[in-house]
Amino acid sequence: RRRCIAEGKYVGGFLPLGYKADANHMIVINESEAILVRKIFNRYAEGDVSLKMLAEELIQTGELK
Repeated sequence: RRRCIAEGKYVGGFLPLGYKADANHMIVINESEAILVRKIFNRYAEGDVSLKMLAEELIQTGELK
């Protein structure tokens, strides 16, 4: 288990939004989710919206459940 972790392999649990495990158990970017992650980051970094407002906006548009 430690060797797998040291090699950057996925060993279980929840992966953050925007990541997935590939066939070799390596953690890689999930491009379809990464689009949403970038949108969230950029929108919040603009500084004109709170996290709550952003979450409500994403739920309303159906981008977040």
